[in-house]
Amino acid sequence: MATRKPGSPTLEEWSTPWWIHGECPYIAEKLANGYNISRKCAEVRRSYLTNHLVPEFGKYRITQLKPRQFCDFKMRLYNERKLSPATINGILGTARGMLNYAFEMGDLETNPVAPVKELKKTPQARGILEIDEPLCARSARYTRSLSAASGTTDARYPAGRLPPPGAPPCCSPVDAHRQANRKLGSR
Repeated sequence: MATRKPGSPTLEEWSTPWWIHGECPYIAEKLANGYNISRKCAEVRRSYLTNHLVPEFGKYRITQLKPRQFCDFKMRLYNERKLSPATINGILGTARGMLNYAFEMGDLETNPVAPVKELKKTPQARGILEIDEPLCARSARYTRSLSAASGTTDARYPAGRLPPPGAPPCCSPVDAHRQANRKLGSR
């Protein structure tokens, strides 16, 4: 079992090369073992480290970090900073991976993030098509979002206006339902 090192570095000192391709020992080892850590993944993890973890824990020696600190941090991010559960889990996952590596290398006796549970991800509300709602390029929802995003208009309705109430849909409800089923079947 590893022994605590009295002069262990602070998290800020220890994490200086982390998530930088060509400098990070974790990335170098993973790449050597055949794993792929993309530059984009490393950039996201590096931003979690520099924007959240170092400001919060940077002054602590890595051997002084405790699970309670990470649990309290998680709840502050959720309640005060109003970050999404997915973002908070990403931040904690970054810390968990880093400190697990420190544990594996003998720099820590335990990983202080290991016992901290992830937040349950909030499912996004998904709309359900009604049987009489057409699923096609001329549907009101699609036309409105397309017009707003691209600045284009529908030639039949000037200035991107939607069809008047009661105008016939571009396809029948049965066709719309078939399109919806085809789309669901392709997932």
